[in-house]
Amino acid sequence: MRRIRCALGLAVAGLLAAAPPAAGLEPGHLTDDQIRIVLQARGYSGLSGLEREGDIIQVAAAVRYGEATGPLRLDAKTGQVRDEPPLAEAQVRAMLRARGFSEVEEVRREEGDGGALRARARRGGSRVEMRIDPRTGTVTGQEIIR
Repeated sequence: MRRIRCALGLAVAGLLAAAPPAAGLEPGHLTDDQIRIVLQARGYSGLSGLEREGDIIQVAAAVRYGEATGPLRLDAKTGQVRDEPPLAEAQVRAMLRARGFSEVEEVRREEGDGGALRARARRGGSRVEMRIDPRTGTVTGQEIIR
């Protein structure tokens, strides 16, 4: 997962370096296309109504792993969603399927510890139990179950 995040960061940095300054954008601000790339990498689709207000980008509507989300507020320089709601269990199931897991058997929220999620699924013939950050969808722990 760390490799994916590093690759995403390098891709965005490459886009920023390669892209000529867009008309009307503050230096260092992401273009609309770059915002779409960053959000798609985080599981968002169906983006509509991008509006800029200084260092904030408002997205009127989006879908994240199959569920509609309300308006989003993003940092114009990083594309990071501010006050991002935690993933619901159905979203975690969709996310894991999109990442190549099958037979998602169980998704549950842990008590305490920031409400981390636990999920069990199959990948490549192995049963895997994962710990998932509820805000970012990052798999923070993984073990094969025998």
